[in-house]
Amino acid sequence: MGILKLATNQSAYLKMGIFGFQGSGKSFTASLVAIGLHKWIGSKKPVAYYDTETGSDFLLPTFQKNGIELLTVKSRSLQDLATTIREAEESSDILIVDSITHPWREFLEAYKKKNRLPFIRIQDWGRIKPEWADKYSTPYVNSKLHIIMCGRAGNIFEDVEDDDDNGGSKKKWKAVKTGTKMAGETETGYEPSMLVELERVFKEGRGKYARRATVVKDRFNVIDGKEFENPVFKDFLPHVKLLNIGGEHIGVDATRNSEEMFDNSGDIEWSRKRKDKKIVLEEMEGVLVKHFPGSSAKEKKFKLDLIEHVFQTRSWTKIESLGIEALREGLASFRDLLSVYQGEGDFEALLKSYKDKPKVAEETEEDVPFGIEENPEKKEETLDNLLDKISGLASKNGLDQEKYLAYSYKEYGCRQGALIPEQLQEQVNILESLSDPQQKSLFLKTIGQKNDKSKENERMIKCPDRPGDEVKESWCNSQACRVGCLEFDEENLKEVTL
Repeated sequence: MGILKLATNQSAYLKMGIFGFQGSGKSFTASLVAIGLHKWIGSKKPVAYYDTETGSDFLLPTFQKNGIELLTVKSRSLQDLATTIREAEESSDILIVDSITHPWREFLEAYKKKNRLPFIRIQDWGRIKPEWADKYSTPYVNSKLHIIMCGRAGNIFEDVEDDDDNGGSKKKWKAVKTGTKMAGETETGYEPSMLVELERVFKEGRGKYARRATVVKDRFNVIDGKEFENPVFKDFLPHVKLLNIGGEHIGVDATRNSEEMFDNSGDIEWSRKRKDKKIVLEEMEGVLVKHFPGSSAKEKKFKLDLIEHVFQTRSWTKIESLGIEALREGLASFRDLLSVYQGEGDFEALLKSYKDKPKVAEETEEDVPFGIEENPEKKEETLDNLLDKISGLASKNGLDQEKYLAYSYKEYGCRQGALIPEQLQEQVNILESLSDPQQKSLFLKTIGQKNDKSKENERMIKCPDRPGDEVKESWCNSQACRVGCLEFDEENLKEVTL
């Protein structure tokens, strides 16, 4: 089975939210719920209280009367709130946050001061919201702690057309109160599993005020929408009873994310595939241009025949619609077929040359005696020889080393020292074919080098790395050198590294 599991109740802690305007009884109701819950679960630990309004001072006698210790912190800092949640998990079973409105406002003010901003800009919310979620919203849901969160109420306004408009040319709009919400970060009210709104209402017959609680949200749906006058813990007990009290609590797995959908450049998967596809298509075009740089009818037919042989179509538009794997296989086929290209006049001749090329015997596991591994020195020696050949042939043909290295890197996607023997051998074959003046001229155009006749008479010097060989001065002691040349210091009779 994958990430889906058989559903069980994994909400073991009360996550309650209470909001209302001044005098509606938020702090007192939160305390009554905390005291009742403390007794119902049989807790022996103190109740923790994050206090932004000094309400804990006035509620302390109520806790003392019920024999419950109260731990408090008086602060409006979001950082202190995050610390309180962590500490309360160790010291308490129940935490009252009164109120959440203040740390949200403090957090915004701290952000503006730290960044010297007169106001919060649109782009700032991309930093503020995730930080709030990390410091409060996620710990609120995931903490192994009963949390009763209080918040001030805020009005919700909407713009509606003004019905009192006297028929002017322009429509007039007015802001109308359409509801209330918990004042704070806009999504705070979504976090609690039970959300209660408190109101202070006047009772005509009694001549006094009462506190009315409306259950705005109950995820168990047992008291959702119900109203209680002067509420106490037992009014909310039907919701509490359905919690997995004493069982395993799993909120949301905040460790799982979608980062693997993005690459190091921040591109999502479909964008990355599109970019990779574009690269492969450009490499295919580069291979074709390298071997057929002209635009004659003969070369065009050669290229179309080659394309049709590999992709079974002569339409480049159709090729662009293929998947990335099919394109990569096609690119490999291009390189394989053209590895034997020696200026054949048409594709049929190339295909014949390809079929007639000597087959390289593949070594099987049976060919290698048990316990004997491939000699790494022999493999390195082969690479060295191929690199030597490339260096010598490039020098012999008067190639501009920077242009040639840039061509090689663009063609293979890595520096020469990281190429495999087959790729190095392909370079050797290309450089050897430059003995044909026409091929050389075409190749110089491919790498962007002018056919400078003056360099053919360039001074030759002895190669200090390959005794007995001579290389052109412009090629020697350059970045193209594989190991870095050694020069003989005649005065001090020793070799020195350049």
